[in-house]
Amino acid sequence: MKLALLVLVVVAAVAAGCGGGSSSSSSTEGSSGTQSESAYPQNVQDQFLRSCAAQAKSVSSLSDARVKSYCGCTLDYIQARVDYDEFKAADRAAATLNKAPKHARAVFLAAIKNCRKSG
Repeated sequence: MKLALLVLVVVAAVAAGCGGGSSSSSSTEGSSGTQSESAYPQNVQDQFLRSCAAQAKSVSSLSDARVKSYCGCTLDYIQARVDYDEFKAADRAAATLNKAPKHARAVFLAAIKNCRKSG
């Protein structure tokens, strides 16, 4: 049951992640200071974290610190494995009640499993 709720949290966060699918710049400065086409824009990261936290608090009794840790963990996990274009495709799929790309779905589920243990 808890896993199903955490899946819901991540799916909802992904659905809100792009903030309505805005197609403004999809590149941002990476950690090396260079432009990266697959890096997630800061506004998308912030929206994902806000949405994840709101959903997690509504479906669980986790403390604020655990929610922040869990949501940060899932975002880090997803960003390391799903490029921004694929993340946007998953966002569009969620917005239209379709399935996200297979790879993205697998990563989202793995993020939940991984972060649930550490969160």
